[in-house]
Amino acid sequence: MIRASSVRSLALVMVFTSGAAGAAGAQTMQPPPPSALRPYAFPAVEQFQLDNGLKVIVVQKHTLPVVEGRVIIGRSLPRQYSLSVRRQIVARLRSGEPVAAVAAETGVCQATLFR
Repeated sequence: MIRASSVRSLALVMVFTSGAAGAAGAQTMQPPPPSALRPYAFPAVEQFQLDNGLKVIVVQKHTLPVVEGRVIIGRSLPRQYSLSVRRQIVARLRSGEPVAAVAAETGVCQATLFR
């Protein structure tokens, strides 16, 4: 005699295996071919330098509500300072130490740290 729990278990196994076979069939379909490339016009790039020597690059794209700012540090410290001193200055600035404090202790002009 077949128990009711065995019949329920067999029914669940049949449902899950038939569902897996349907899902496997869906994976064999080919994706649509790529469409033609659309033209894209890159926004204009403005570059200028402030009175303190800070180089500014501005790219405006008014379709995106995003404002982003970056400060790149340590790429143009004068070579009169040794590599170890330049690395130390960069590490201190990246750690969040105030520019005025680093400039005062190292003798490097604040504007030089942002060239």
